[in-house]
Amino acid sequence: MRVVHLSTTDVQGGAARGAYWLHRALADAGVDSQMLVGRKYSDDDSVHSLSGFLAPMRERVRNALDHLPLRTYQKTEEAFWTVGWLPRRVKNAVAALKPDIVHLHWTGGGFMPIDALATLPYPLVWTLRDMWAFTGGCHYTAGCDRYEV
Repeated sequence: MRVVHLSTTDVQGGAARGAYWLHRALADAGVDSQMLVGRKYSDDDSVHSLSGFLAPMRERVRNALDHLPLRTYQKTEEAFWTVGWLPRRVKNAVAALKPDIVHLHWTGGGFMPIDALATLPYPLVWTLRDMWAFTGGCHYTAGCDRYEV
């Protein structure tokens, strides 16, 4: 079985490190585990970044653009927000790794919008490393409760 983990980064940030540790533990246990990230910081050959010479710069620009809609939004100082509004075609990059299952981790910071999930024709597992997936933007509520009905 081949597991492909999707995460914004591989070893920078708590959620990314958790994703990477799980990926390495699976690989050490004999599972064919690969990781696809927007920004790669490790020298691990089983971690793949989105392709292209300009990919690192493009990812920094995506992160900055992801925050643009928040400039006028009144948020608390404690809240950490990302929007995930930029389109992203991850389907081909994921398909190139030939997964049997795709495991999502922290996909904020402009890495992948929610609607990109519908393009992935694989079984998905999502480890919720924060609250972003169900709040609509804030990673931890910190007083942000407008997502509640």
